[in-house]
Amino acid sequence: MQLWDVGDRSEAICPHCRQRAVTSFEIRDVPVVDRRVTVPDVLVAVCSICGEIATIPPQSIPLLKEALEKEPTKVVARINRRLEDAIRLISTNYGTRERDFRSLLVRYYLLELSRNHTFAKRAAKLAHSDLVKGKKTGRLEVRLSVLALESAWDVARSVGMRSQTEMIEGVLAAATQDVLEHRAPKRSAQLQELAALA
Repeated sequence: MQLWDVGDRSEAICPHCRQRAVTSFEIRDVPVVDRRVTVPDVLVAVCSICGEIATIPPQSIPLLKEALEKEPTKVVARINRRLEDAIRLISTNYGTRERDFRSLLVRYYLLELSRNHTFAKRAAKLAHSDLVKGKKTGRLEVRLSVLALESAWDVARSVGMRSQTEMIEGVLAAATQDVLEHRAPKRSAQLQELAALA
């Protein structure tokens, strides 16, 4: 595989003007239409006729792939008042503001769910506990990478969870037990370190 550099020249059939053209390699922002995202600073071959991106060299593919995997997605879950209050108490327990800590808390527990099958089973069971029952008046919104969400959701489905809301409720119920009922000192210590970053 040839590695290209800014200023190098090549030839390609441009998909925009549909002509065989000389191309020069430049750094450009590349829009990914189906994902509605733009990846900055990508080495591309630019058509000398129309000025559009004619090709993307193989060496730029890992950069595009990495950017798309890290693309944040939003998870929204309706939760009851008890879980909302639990998040506030957990945040207070670590001396941080709830709005600064809630996203870290959920991402930490989703990572734990994706890495630990025993924990995932526990979260699935807790998703049907009294703690999560009741009127869902609250709204929890968390941004995380597509890769992290897909990883957690694959494990959640494998242990019988039927929705992402159920997955979020399960991990929040587990966090409530771990922190407020002192059931997981190791996780509590790790959360203390995370709270310092919030």
